[in-house]
Amino acid sequence: MDHAFTRRLCSREVNFHYPEQFSYQSYIDGDLLQRFRLEHELNGHTGCVNCLDWNQNGRLLASGSDDTNIILWDPFSHKALNTIQTGHHGNIFSVKFMPHTNDKVVATGAADCHVFIHDVNYSEKMNSYTCNSRVKRLVSSPASPDNLWSASEDGMIREFDIRQPARTGARVIIDLTQMCGPDAECKCLAINPIHTHLLAVGANDPYVRLYDRRMIRDAPQSPPQYGQKRKDNFHYSSHACASYFIPGHLRHKQKEYRRKMRYLCSTYVAFSPLGNELLVNIGGEQVYLFDIYNRQKALFQPSITTPNKSKKSSLKNGSIKLPMPSHGDCPHSSKGTNGISSTLPQIDLGDMAQKAAPTLSPEVERLKDKANELFGKQQFSAAIMVYNAAINLASKSSVLYGNRAAAYIKRAWDGDMYAALRDCNNALVYNTEHIKAHFRLVRCLFELHWLKEAQSCLAEFKQKYPSYAKSRACSALEKDIKSALKSPKKSDKDAHEEESFCEEEKLLQVQAYDYLQRYCGHCNTTTDIKEANFLGSAGQYIIAGSDDGSFFVWEKKTANLVRVMHADDSIVNCLQPHPFTCLLATSGIDYLVRLWSPMGGDACDDRTVLETENAAAANQKRMNTDPLETMLLSMGIRTVDSGEEPGDGIPCSTS
Repeated sequence: MDHAFTRRLCSREVNFHYPEQFSYQSYIDGDLLQRFRLEHELNGHTGCVNCLDWNQNGRLLASGSDDTNIILWDPFSHKALNTIQTGHHGNIFSVKFMPHTNDKVVATGAADCHVFIHDVNYSEKMNSYTCNSRVKRLVSSPASPDNLWSASEDGMIREFDIRQPARTGARVIIDLTQMCGPDAECKCLAINPIHTHLLAVGANDPYVRLYDRRMIRDAPQSPPQYGQKRKDNFHYSSHACASYFIPGHLRHKQKEYRRKMRYLCSTYVAFSPLGNELLVNIGGEQVYLFDIYNRQKALFQPSITTPNKSKKSSLKNGSIKLPMPSHGDCPHSSKGTNGISSTLPQIDLGDMAQKAAPTLSPEVERLKDKANELFGKQQFSAAIMVYNAAINLASKSSVLYGNRAAAYIKRAWDGDMYAALRDCNNALVYNTEHIKAHFRLVRCLFELHWLKEAQSCLAEFKQKYPSYAKSRACSALEKDIKSALKSPKKSDKDAHEEESFCEEEKLLQVQAYDYLQRYCGHCNTTTDIKEANFLGSAGQYIIAGSDDGSFFVWEKKTANLVRVMHADDSIVNCLQPHPFTCLLATSGIDYLVRLWSPMGGDACDDRTVLETENAAAANQKRMNTDPLETMLLSMGIRTVDSGEEPGDGIPCSTS
């Protein structure tokens, strides 16, 4: 037990007004997290439990299921207080307590395209609203207790005034079909808990859209059919009210993934308790964290073609941009042009004499040596976790960034190559003479299929370091790049989808901001309601469900995996932390709701997954498994694994 916790414990005993503050500050820490155990299983549903919601004071838990019922639970006595037969004719995907109603009003959204408002006391329906497709998520806000928002697969975000009947109480505020074409679907949404005018929307693509509701004009109640021109100049989204976020590599990966029968979509979005960060669980990929105020610019600026020739675009050509870190601790910033050569950080070498190799503390040196040793043993995931901890203590060390980039390249999980590119950039920011980082940057560009930029960057590398120009690794990489440039491009069968995007949508996607942090280990390919959430009063930890029946816990600031718990016999979809105490509710394919909390050392601990790295690696393989192989595995038929691992032909030894 740490000393800070002991002091807070003593203050609670002598300060009458301190207990609530103590509970908030001591919500979760590393020790409590390691003592997480299964507290109880709530049994009452006869179908998969697809959604959970705590009331404002945390004394009630609502669950919605495929059995079309919602159950209100007392989480502390583990008893069902009320079972409401909702009247839905399809699976319930979302349940929400309406604020400031004394927990007497609950809203549900379901696969039957309806949103129902229920009176808890009388177990009857107060109001109903109709959408054009399945309703996947509902949100409410204490700042607007009479309003409810829905995300549905017709591509629309609707706002309901629950005081009004269906005919007048519903309005469309966002219609993605007018921006992205008729195939757009809304999958999830969230309202910022601090700045409640901010609304985050996830769709059937990897972009997360952040809207300022104050700037959105009312949409017509009956939007025109797709392809028809409007008589007015109405826009569902504009630069005044929308910002887009996407992991920098995914904007180029969508078509490649689609060819592999892998579809990217945002299955859940959540704001941090302070409202400054946005978390998204991307189906078919990883969990990502975005800073919505200190926004990260993407390293690669893709090209954009505008159908309106009279309208000049400042983004005519694709370019690689290698910006300085957005935290502002480096005084220089790079300006992107075509190619990467002119965008590498240009820093006075005289000033770099002291900055190139900052003195590392003994603790950081110990961590670096440990990570290097793990790298030498080819334990790349373990090495990355140790490098993460070291970088958290020494955020300006070019050696640490360069070494972690090497580990990312060797591990080669989804998104690792782009993460390595970011690390190489950081290494060059803090030391422009970091030879390995420069060469690895070329390799990353090549592996990401940014071939012209890779060729340009390699040319600069050869000019700057002529003694390395004729090395075997450099010659091999140059040969690979030239060969790839000469190979014919694959026909783009998905071009019609981009053509269906309006000009404004294309520009917003091009200008989308990059991620702050990435969390790897879980698998999200089977369901489109899989959640990821913040855990802790300040969101110190990140949690997400997985297709392997477990939930994963990461430390937010380092992205290190710290806990894996088996929570379902099939898939964990829902994870909802208690608003004030260290209690977590989970659900999935099982007909149960499970409660988790810290318990004594003698409590049964048969659900902890000890080999966390193996579990993460298995999930990565699962995400990249061919759909046919997945079907065969579900039938108990295993395919032959050749066990071959292609080498990358590049020197990745650590420094």
